[in-house]
Amino acid sequence: MKHGDVSGLDKLAVAALAALIALLIYCTAVALLKKDYEAYLHQQIATGFAQVDEISREVLTTLNQLESKPIKSCDEQALHQMRQVVFLSQHIKDIGFLQGDRLICTTGMGHLNTPVHNHNPDFIGKLGAKVWINMPIILTDFEVYAIVVQLEHFNAVIHRDFLDSLITGQVFWKISFANSNGSLTPLAGPLVEAENSTANTDFLLEECSNRIPYCLTVAASNDHFSDQYRLVLLGWQVIAVLAFVFCWLAGGHFLRYYRSTQARITRGLHQGAFYCLYQPIVEISNGKVIGCEVLARYKDAKGDLYPDEFIPLIAEHNNTWPFTRAIIQRTLQDIDACDGLPDGFKININFYPQDIESGAILELLEHPDLKRQQCRFVVEVTENEKLTSRAAGQTLSLLSENGFEIAIDDFGTGYSNLRQIQEYSCHTLKIDRSFISEMEAGSIRATLIPHIVDIARKIDARVVAEGIENNMQNQELISAGVTYGQGYMFGKPMPLDKLLSMIAKG
Repeated sequence: MKHGDVSGLDKLAVAALAALIALLIYCTAVALLKKDYEAYLHQQIATGFAQVDEISREVLTTLNQLESKPIKSCDEQALHQMRQVVFLSQHIKDIGFLQGDRLICTTGMGHLNTPVHNHNPDFIGKLGAKVWINMPIILTDFEVYAIVVQLEHFNAVIHRDFLDSLITGQVFWKISFANSNGSLTPLAGPLVEAENSTANTDFLLEECSNRIPYCLTVAASNDHFSDQYRLVLLGWQVIAVLAFVFCWLAGGHFLRYYRSTQARITRGLHQGAFYCLYQPIVEISNGKVIGCEVLARYKDAKGDLYPDEFIPLIAEHNNTWPFTRAIIQRTLQDIDACDGLPDGFKININFYPQDIESGAILELLEHPDLKRQQCRFVVEVTENEKLTSRAAGQTLSLLSENGFEIAIDDFGTGYSNLRQIQEYSCHTLKIDRSFISEMEAGSIRATLIPHIVDIARKIDARVVAEGIENNMQNQELISAGVTYGQGYMFGKPMPLDKLLSMIAKG
């Protein structure tokens, strides 16, 4: 494959695209990891909910059980029952009995000499439970603060130490109670203090309980996220670098291929970049045009490709028949667009030997437009070792039987012998231009022309000399017995309408 040049700007574009893809891969990975981290934070909240729910259920269940007992005063029997409840409880540290808003006795202090009046609660829950978040406890001479929950005639004291492990990990969090007006009252947690500082809260999640009116909020910084996923992020950085290198190499390879001659040819087959020119074939004695050879040309946005560039590559990449089919179709379109095509006008179309050997060319037999009355299509094929096969000979004979003429191009330079060209049912032998160009020098090669003419007579075939450029060559060919020829002396390859106009002018 011939590679196209890749400019510095091309390399810069490939590098930019590779960097963009690598960045996209890394950013996508980071986004997915952040979602995973958010799921981790949600799990932290769920764990906190579970712990608070467990304590809440125990407290409310305990207070409701006590309310169901016939306890009306703080006698020894009542205190004994209350102490049993505290002993069996996992989270309750003390229980008190109230009459109205006065605390009469507690399991820790017994009967109080002086009842304690409760101040207004910090929060009243939906079930009517009164909650004090930082109430000084009598048992500790008011030095220790705890959470107190009161329901009807009993209250329960809960030590705040459970809050220390409510949310684990290096994250900020807080617990807030939902007031009846919808506002939140912060109760505890590092985030309560951090909100008044410069704490970084790149991640901030808040969820509220459906059972009890409180919410948990967690917050974390990008630094903590990076610490949590340090190795994973490093791995994705390596992957991103590898992706950049791969895209850089693959992009450069693709761009070189895209700019290559082969890629242009492949695109041209699909985009109609191939077109046809027609070189006249004449009777060299009088210049009368009796036919033409179809010559493929290529032109796209990048410019022209010469036949010696695209013809070998088409064969190399097994695009011979799609190419030939496209040339035939373009030729038929050109014929339909023109008037004045002489009856019996011969149109020579070149075919690859491999398409003859494979039998692909037999598709011509099913093409109705190739059986026109006013013209005769000639299968022109270059001498090649593939033509020596039995299959190739049978294919050419079948084409000849169905009205196609057979012309051997560049005769004398290849593999054919007299017996083989007889088997091909050959109608025309075309003398290669190399023989003609050496005529003026009198080379041994040029002296073979009369022998080629003799071979043609023996098989009853015409002889066409290619590459005639001047009158001296033309006269010597006439003297050698050559009847037909083509070359710049008679006309360069041209559009079909121009050729027909030349024929009309005589």
